[in-house]
Amino acid sequence: MPKSSTDDQQQRADLMASRLRTLLDAAEATTGSKVTYTELSEHLAAKGITLSRARWSYMTNGHRLVDDAELLDGISAYFDVPNGYLRGEANLPDKTAAKLDLVRAMRDAEVRTFATRMYGDLAPETLNAIINIIDNQEAARAGGTQDS
Repeated sequence: MPKSSTDDQQQRADLMASRLRTLLDAAEATTGSKVTYTELSEHLAAKGITLSRARWSYMTNGHRLVDDAELLDGISAYFDVPNGYLRGEANLPDKTAAKLDLVRAMRDAEVRTFATRMYGDLAPETLNAIINIIDNQEAARAGGTQDS
């Protein structure tokens, strides 16, 4: 297989993995608990769709491109996103994107609180430098590195 074709497949696998992780994070923000493989596979099985644990791992880690339309559409339905989202053909719905933004803000707040508690005895300049690093990471993410 030509290198460009292999690179393209890997990029598509990485995009799918990133989008799956985004959906998992958004679902966790909504329900307060992580979506498990068992929950998802049982949902899919009820629709006559099989998802092995190994295949799920390949998909979420970007190790292999999965292009089974029935499976991808079943996963999309589970997360209530357009069928083309996992293939990069549709954007994240605004409602899901807003949930994800909330998750990121909550995680950033947790990091800030942790840094303040852990490093409270540091000089104010050092503590401000740590907070600036956190802020810069948040700004970089908001500036276009989000997967929407």
